[in-house]
Amino acid sequence: MSIIYEQKNAREKIFSAVEKMCDFISPTFGPAGNKCIIDRQLWRKVVDDGVAIARDFELPDECENAIVKVVREAAIKTNDRVGDGTTGALIILQAIMSEIRAKDLRSGRIRRELCNELKTAAEEAKQTLASKAKQISTVDDLERAALVSYDNAEIAKMIAQVVHYTGKDGVITVDNSNTLETSYEKTPGLEFASGYVSPFMTNDPIKALADLRDCRIIVTSYRVTNFHDFVGIFNKMIAASHRECLFICENVESDALATLITNRIKGAFLAVAVTIPKTNTEAWTREEFARDVALLTGAKVFSPDIGNKLDNAEVKDLGRADRVIVRNNKCTIIGGKGRKADIEKEKFHIKDLIEQGPKDGEKRRLQSRLARLTNGIGVIKVGAPTENEAKSAREKVDDAVNATQAALRGGVVPGAGRALACLETSSDIFNRALRAPFKIFNENMGLEESFPVKPEEAYNPVTGKRGNYFKVGVMDPVDVLIAQIDSSVSIATQLLTS
Repeated sequence: MSIIYEQKNAREKIFSAVEKMCDFISPTFGPAGNKCIIDRQLWRKVVDDGVAIARDFELPDECENAIVKVVREAAIKTNDRVGDGTTGALIILQAIMSEIRAKDLRSGRIRRELCNELKTAAEEAKQTLASKAKQISTVDDLERAALVSYDNAEIAKMIAQVVHYTGKDGVITVDNSNTLETSYEKTPGLEFASGYVSPFMTNDPIKALADLRDCRIIVTSYRVTNFHDFVGIFNKMIAASHRECLFICENVESDALATLITNRIKGAFLAVAVTIPKTNTEAWTREEFARDVALLTGAKVFSPDIGNKLDNAEVKDLGRADRVIVRNNKCTIIGGKGRKADIEKEKFHIKDLIEQGPKDGEKRRLQSRLARLTNGIGVIKVGAPTENEAKSAREKVDDAVNATQAALRGGVVPGAGRALACLETSSDIFNRALRAPFKIFNENMGLEESFPVKPEEAYNPVTGKRGNYFKVGVMDPVDVLIAQIDSSVSIATQLLTS
């Protein structure tokens, strides 16, 4: 059904939808512990994570709900970009919309001027934040950053150790624990920039990913177009009670792709296909990538160049991994079952080649391969007495991990909205909007702090300590704040011209 509103009424619908959504989510901002109950027909969960709430938030009015979907998509992109900051982005968005609500927006010229004003101010704010960032590197520094996102000293320490070990761009996943305790480990694994070839291959529609357990892995350099190429090995897998598979290939298309999707929809078999990532010759060749993945997972490489035909594959030729997570733009293999002796032998061979002093291009290629075979994945296993509590804890740990990695990458500034509130740009509208997170934080915590004249000095309401923001643990990662600014201005300018 199509609904047509006059321009004035349409703008009121936009402002109303933003206000209702942000009012619902903003009480979860900060460490107050305020939660939302999301009740569905088949499940119920209690969460205090902005992006989790945004994914399920709906309004009964069809027009307002269309606006919610637009806001939700952009808000989720904030989370996808830095893993945190959704609630802050929505608070800034609501403040921007409140500032411009009273203006006469009938003129296209005025709307364009407002959009340009906001975009210019956003760039000024981002540059100022980047210039004031305090870089961090030690485990103690990372622990302070983690504690801001997750108010649990033991888990914050655990997150800091994992992030320090894996580095700012390391791969860390959050999983269930078989016990009530939360623990972490380093496991063999690999992440590469290649996602599922079709969204119909996902089995977690809320997070738009495929999550495979005790997964079999097929590695081939084939461009698969005919389903007869793989129907034999799939039937053998089903006979052996293996119904989940990662299919790494050059590409899959035509009736082969249609067959994979049909089997997924019918629930007969889940094969998630990803393509071998593209690269330049200095990084690594596609053949080397396939061979390295096969080494890490214990798979056999099927390639027409070496006479290994895919239609002759047996179950014993497949690789294995404890878990595989495939998103739209990346694939993570956790706990590969490759033989350690074979992996160590290949690593020794690569090191030997590097020591022989190859040319720069060749050296970079070898170093890339060595990193792929050497770097593991950090896994944090979250335990809790109930499933609802475990879900909430996993989402909070995931946010804390991402925020800590962001702090390691881009540094930190005073938190709790203090750094944003003290920014001065060329736009009075944007300056007032940037003070909203500080105001909401204090309201949620029951504080009556005035405008932060001394942003370097902060009060930690959890510990009751006051002093330098870094020492008392009131800080925000610069990368997260920049993502909040980008998202809030992006959504605001879209809605302003809609």
